[in-house]
Amino acid sequence: MQNILKLNNKRYVRLFLFFVLLLSGFDLLMIFGCLTLSFDYNTFLLLAGIVFLLIFSVALSAIRTIEFETSAAIISIKCYHPFRKFWQGTLIEFPVTALHGFSIKGSKLRLIQKKDDDKLINISVRMQGMTHRQLRQLNNNLKKIIEYS
Repeated sequence: MQNILKLNNKRYVRLFLFFVLLLSGFDLLMIFGCLTLSFDYNTFLLLAGIVFLLIFSVALSAIRTIEFETSAAIISIKCYHPFRKFWQGTLIEFPVTALHGFSIKGSKLRLIQKKDDDKLINISVRMQGMTHRQLRQLNNNLKKIIEYS
């Protein structure tokens, strides 16, 4: 049985980055305006702008691109920061025969992997930015893998 599936959240990440970078640009303009112009609420707006800039910075550092791929022999989940496009760190990779069970609740994927010594390992991954359609495809694909292994 050939059971190949490739899913990713790149569209979500691009949209998220666009809005965060756009809002950061407006925020920087507001901070620059507060520093150059003088009016009554200057300090409040400056502090609000700095707080928003910090929040946007944290959001930019926390976003991750996730790629889920199953082939005939391997399940792999890669996770990397979108600005480090050429470095792709593999989060999880194991043979399909080692998949013992799984569950998908919301956007959280829980895989149960069976090791060589019959120990079960729980692996949890947030599949943030995946659509409902992609999660259904993932669910159906993992069911087939467990059924045929």
